[in-house]
Amino acid sequence: MTTQTVAARTHHRGGALLAVLAGGIALRAVFFLQVRQTFLFQRPFLDAGYYHRWALEIAGGDWAGVARGVFTMSPGYPYFLAVLYSLFGARVETAVLAQFALGLVSGWMIYLLGTRHLSRTAGLIGAAVYLAYPPALFYESTLLKAALINAVNLATLLAASTAGPAGALLAGLLTGVSAHLRPSALLLAPVLALWLWRRAPRKAPAAALFASGLLAALLPVAARNYRVGGEWIWTTAHGGMNFYTGNGPECRGPYQMLPFARTDVAEEQQAFLEEARRRAGRELTPAQASDFWYAESWRFIREQPLREAGLLLKKAVVFANGYEAPINVDFNLFRSKFGSLLALPLPSFAALLPLAVLGAARAAPNVLLLGYLASVLVANVVFFSASEYRFPAVPILCLYAGHAGVALAGDLRARSWRSLAVSCTILFVLGAFTYTDAYTHLLGLPRYKQEIAANSFYNLGVDYQRAGRDDDAILAYRESVRLRPDDAVTQNNLGVALARTGRISEATPHFEKALSGLLDAYYNLARALALLGRNAEAQQRLRQAEEIARSGRVREAIPRVEPAR
Repeated sequence: MTTQTVAARTHHRGGALLAVLAGGIALRAVFFLQVRQTFLFQRPFLDAGYYHRWALEIAGGDWAGVARGVFTMSPGYPYFLAVLYSLFGARVETAVLAQFALGLVSGWMIYLLGTRHLSRTAGLIGAAVYLAYPPALFYESTLLKAALINAVNLATLLAASTAGPAGALLAGLLTGVSAHLRPSALLLAPVLALWLWRRAPRKAPAAALFASGLLAALLPVAARNYRVGGEWIWTTAHGGMNFYTGNGPECRGPYQMLPFARTDVAEEQQAFLEEARRRAGRELTPAQASDFWYAESWRFIREQPLREAGLLLKKAVVFANGYEAPINVDFNLFRSKFGSLLALPLPSFAALLPLAVLGAARAAPNVLLLGYLASVLVANVVFFSASEYRFPAVPILCLYAGHAGVALAGDLRARSWRSLAVSCTILFVLGAFTYTDAYTHLLGLPRYKQEIAANSFYNLGVDYQRAGRDDDAILAYRESVRLRPDDAVTQNNLGVALARTGRISEATPHFEKALSGLLDAYYNLARALALLGRNAEAQQRLRQAEEIARSGRVREAIPRVEPAR
């Protein structure tokens, strides 16, 4: 091959990569223009709102976070936001544009990993698929840590790929940084240690450098936790709560909020702490509460090992199925209700996973890439799986999907019909699983998606209501009530929103539907009846409310707001 031919091919590949990156920039520019005026973008809520408020505290001067005590949420992402806010201003646009840039860098790193471990073409296809992947666009546009986690993890894999001293040290440091974004990243540490032990020219120094980098990232947070809370915690004191959520007696396989918990993350942490104290019958620190929930989980596992085995299998099904199961901000709601690029027939997880499995089967075994995927799968199965939690696997799945494309094209060129038929059969069988409604047909949860959608609309309604946008809250609550008409809290809140806009007569039927032990509904109904001049009925409802209050059977609506006069 002549020098000119090599130069021409190199130029062609460089041009192809630039075209892929340019396409990724164009998609993100269009998506940014589509979503920047939406309410979810302008007003972060649930986990996104929690991170935003925490970042504002840090940027406002509380860099040590002393008032928060021991970390009960991973600190990495709020500090990332705080740095951005300090440098460029505390605006959502600042973080989103930075995350779009991280998405583009992630696409470039996928290409680099492909050239090192599979092929340049596989890397190029993998980068193109990732940059056009709708959940990637979605997570980059929200104040969630998913985009940052992928960028850090890909940089970790690239550093480990060099297998040199600097790469080993950097891989350890980045693993620790990733653990401060999500502690389950520590499951990757044995994979990286094994890879470096096998590939590094000098095994012991490489392992020592990797461990040194990991400790250098973990020790400052552990020391900080000990100083402000008196407890030696490497990252965050929330692991036991998450473990119990996925391995307690209430777990059905997919993620679900526990009966005593709350949707809001700050309230959820406090609810777990208070419930642990109630069950233990004594005061507990956050770390002790985490240990308590680990112990509760292991007790359940020991007592019901067969049920636990079934739960592990169900969580693996959730991980592998095409449905993007939400844990807070709902990709499915955003795609269906806010017209954008997300609604286009772009690459989906249901299509991606079969191609990735085929690509991995057609490639030479790779400890680094397959070990990374295994660590993400284990984290999802051991704790619980959701769209955001399996998202770290997507970059490497894209890379293997790119290799599947290379292998299939090679079969066509070589007219290897038998190999092509086997590959297509694998794709068909796996696709039949990823595209099926596994929640109905495999998990026995036919209403799960409907309940999740209802909860997503409810959360949206609550945030609209707290922002004083009652007309928008009414629309969101109506959608939630349509999907889940027997939910008393949603019925009550819909009534409140209607009453605050002066539609008292429309509000009363919703308060009546919420009377099943919901104290707020009785008071709100009494107020509404009084405003309608039905004073005798109003007095009756007040007396019933007092009886319920004395009985102790009280549930609170969220948010608790008064009807308009």
